[in-house]
Amino acid sequence: MSTKKQKPNIRKGNFAYTMKKTTFKVTGMTCAACSARVEKAVKKVAGVSDVSVNLLTGTLSLLFLEEDKTNEVIEAVTNSGYGIEKPDNSDSYNKAEKQDGQGEVALLQKRLWLSLCFLVPLMYLTMGGMIGAPLPDFLLGDRHTFYYACLQMILTLPVLYLNRVFFIRGFKNLCSLSPNMDSLVALGASASVLYGGFVLYRIAHFILKGDFEMAGHYRMSLYFESAAMICVLITLGKWLEAKSKRKTTSALEKLLSYAPDVAWVERDGQVLQIPANMVNVGEVVLVKAGMKVPVDGVVVEGESTLDQSAMTGESMPQSKGVGDKVISSSINLTGALRVKAEKIGEDTSFSKMLALVEAASATKAPIAKLADRVAGVFVPCVMGISLLTFIIWLVCGATFEFALTCGISILVIACPCALGLATPVAIMVGVGKGAEHGLLIKSGEALETAHKVNMVVFDKTGTLTVGKPHVTDFYIINGSKDKVLALAGGLEVGSAHPLARAISNYAESQDALPCPMHSLIDIPGKGISGKDESEMSYYCGNASFVTAQGVDILPCEDVVKTLTSQGKTVVYLADSHVLLAVFGIADTLKDTTKDALSHLCAMGIETVMLTGDNHATATHIAEDLPLNAFHAELLPEDKEQFIAHAQTSGKVVAMVGDGINDAPSLARADVGIAIGRGTDVAIESADIVLVGDDIEDVVSTLKLSRAVIRVIKENLFWAFFYNVLCIPVAAGVFFHPFGLQITPIYGAAAMSVSSVFVVLNALRLKYVHIKPKAHINQNINQIQENQHDMIMEEKKEMFTIKIQGMMCGHCVAHVKKALEAVEGVSEVMVSLEEGEAKVCAKNVTMDTLKAAVTEEGYTVLDITVS
Repeated sequence: MSTKKQKPNIRKGNFAYTMKKTTFKVTGMTCAACSARVEKAVKKVAGVSDVSVNLLTGTLSLLFLEEDKTNEVIEAVTNSGYGIEKPDNSDSYNKAEKQDGQGEVALLQKRLWLSLCFLVPLMYLTMGGMIGAPLPDFLLGDRHTFYYACLQMILTLPVLYLNRVFFIRGFKNLCSLSPNMDSLVALGASASVLYGGFVLYRIAHFILKGDFEMAGHYRMSLYFESAAMICVLITLGKWLEAKSKRKTTSALEKLLSYAPDVAWVERDGQVLQIPANMVNVGEVVLVKAGMKVPVDGVVVEGESTLDQSAMTGESMPQSKGVGDKVISSSINLTGALRVKAEKIGEDTSFSKMLALVEAASATKAPIAKLADRVAGVFVPCVMGISLLTFIIWLVCGATFEFALTCGISILVIACPCALGLATPVAIMVGVGKGAEHGLLIKSGEALETAHKVNMVVFDKTGTLTVGKPHVTDFYIINGSKDKVLALAGGLEVGSAHPLARAISNYAESQDALPCPMHSLIDIPGKGISGKDESEMSYYCGNASFVTAQGVDILPCEDVVKTLTSQGKTVVYLADSHVLLAVFGIADTLKDTTKDALSHLCAMGIETVMLTGDNHATATHIAEDLPLNAFHAELLPEDKEQFIAHAQTSGKVVAMVGDGINDAPSLARADVGIAIGRGTDVAIESADIVLVGDDIEDVVSTLKLSRAVIRVIKENLFWAFFYNVLCIPVAAGVFFHPFGLQITPIYGAAAMSVSSVFVVLNALRLKYVHIKPKAHINQNINQIQENQHDMIMEEKKEMFTIKIQGMMCGHCVAHVKKALEAVEGVSEVMVSLEEGEAKVCAKNVTMDTLKAAVTEEGYTVLDITVS
């Protein structure tokens, strides 16, 4: 298996300045035939190119080559029978679009319930007698047949009015020679109503003549309920479809929430707090510990460690000093920085990522439904057969009533109720099945597309790997293991730095008790020093920090080279004279990563890893995995372009990620899969969310998709089979030899049977095994808890607590532990030298934090919120 390891070649073309990208909102599209018609109509407008219609979001995007052709585009769409409006260019993300999915579901649900209010008594009226249900005296007997028929019509008309959209769109498309699913519904329901009207006329005719017996003969030939049943069943299918495809469209809003709201800028000798978008190029901003960098710029003063993982995918925090570049939305972990702004507003890395997500979402292709693709052929054929049957029976000498009954029966039995239910019912069951196993599928389109996936692209940090640094290697140079780990744990126990936490956790896992330390000095970007009870000094940090104390690190040169070649971070522990130990720290693979990739390979799916981490780290990780290819040191736009290039090469791509930097790629991919414990932006940009962080769930998702598509194809086949099989019978082909004929009421029954069949067939998905046995019993409470966490968006606050009484590392550890135990606290940083604690929390009061510290025996001097 060959592996292509170079960075992908990304072509960045430049559009002419005369081109203008424009997006319109199109209303009234219900199926793939609709979107295809809109696209076809707009493409005929001169001076327009790159026309793309997104059925899911109801948007039309295009390029004006030279002059603005907005009026011509609006006219073309309107003439095609659809509504169109142009969004405000000042806000490319239309917030109303977020409510469209919910509004559609609510509207369909209301329409369904109101229709049922009339359909239930109508069905009782027409079918109740078959089961012995009583009816009022004024509706019984041949003399009252006219009242009976009129009441049926009165109950039917409101149902038809409530579902008038089928008739308006259906006949409009039919008249424009572009029939769709609505056309089939309109024809079938209209045929039943027309036949019912014909029978009502016959009843009135015989009542006026006084022939009550003949009027009573037509009592069971009224088929108004067929029209009502057709509308209600299709509305039910539309409602299920809308529920299955409803997708949260707030990814852009989530992205915006990650941008810093304010910046502390130096102006005229003062530090002012202003909105982040008001910073000017060249101005100096102050970034304190715990704050986000509001601009792209260069450090002019200070040293600190920045967490850039959300933007770059780097698993390790990066040390920054004077002259180093920093990117917007990075989190400052330790010291204070003064940063000179070089890129602001729309030019920052964060804003560019936002634009990428927006563009990728707009160009995502709609899913074409098989039933919609055949509707254009199926409807004319059914109409032709119905008309031909009517004419042939008249020519052959049959009565007008018999010929009309045959013609209408064909239309009714060919009604696409089963076609309309075949896809959404299977998707609904599949989505429910996925939820039971921790697979949150946002749309039926994603579930359908996933079965075609032949390439899965993985982010590395937090997706294939745990996402947190761990000690992977530990070498003792001088001293005993217990003594060395006790010293390391004593130095690092109170630090909030990720590498310090890794060492502290490792020492704890080896049952080493932290050695009491005092005079702790944390030097950002270098390390930490402290003294034990005997006043011996100890140092833990990088090579430059340790060697600056006069310690020789040459004895471990070979070990360091090995660790460095594997992309691991090396941390040294020393006293004032000699080197004591070396720690190798890296982000490790998840337990199920190898098995998951092996399963994907067995399914014939290509696997690729994309990461912003360095090449050495990526190479070391890739060597242990069954990957087809990997690419390192990629920016978010590089990942997105890689996926776009793969798609142009014929690949159907699924992207799996968890960070903000994965959002453009998740939106660009045919199927975006986010890790549920990742960032909100990744979750909102994705089509499918894995509640846990088990990569085996990617395999389960693809297996589920394949099972759902198999059932959908079975449903569509049987839906057509029932219709096509019954058409010859409805046409009266077997009337003379066997006396067999299907009347409209039996046609409606056959239609209902086919609908019931597809529902029952879809329910088989509940018993499909998509996970190994070890994963089948998912904790439902955990799923609900994670779902709740994903939709909660609460603002966090940074508390600074001035504390009196902390004397050593143990004091720091006690305070840190007490604050971390407070519900709502997400991060705690305690500084012995500053005598303060910084707490990042949400929904926590100052009194609660003060009580937590006081209970440990320390005095709180002051608490401020920033």
